[in-house]
Amino acid sequence: ALNINNIDAVIFELAEHFIAANDKKKILKYVPSAGMRAKDEFAYENAEKYFRIVRNVMPGIVKKDNYGQWIDLLETHGMIMTFIGMSEDAISTFNETLPHITDIKRKAQIYSMLSKAYLQKGDFINCELQVKKGLGILGENLPVAKLPVYIRTLKEFLIHVLHSLV
Repeated sequence: ALNINNIDAVIFELAEHFIAANDKKKILKYVPSAGMRAKDEFAYENAEKYFRIVRNVMPGIVKKDNYGQWIDLLETHGMIMTFIGMSEDAISTFNETLPHITDIKRKAQIYSMLSKAYLQKGDFINCELQVKKGLGILGENLPVAKLPVYIRTLKEFLIHVLHSLV
């Protein structure tokens, strides 16, 4: 018999069973947990697979009461895709997620992940643009002129030297 208190022990088996049975309601109940568990165990390829399956099932079922869960899933899936080098898919997912995020810190974190995905692609212009957007919503700005950058770098270097002398 299944011990309801020890569902974690069999979460992957449950997920695989309901995926094979194409039981959409049970997929939505168990597969996200399997994806999170795989992510927590650093099995990112498996986590990506589980989240992709849920994303394929969920759009037809998303309602107002589980819309936040859908946005959370998109964000986590984008992060996992960034970790495993699926930068194009991650960028698309983050861009789909951003309009629905209202929390400033969370939005800045997504811009940070977007910049990583663009960096993986070698798209340095969009990488920098995402960093600027993320810092901008936090009230920070990247220096544009070279002189202030040199002055700040020199200042930090001098502070470092002074600390090393003490």
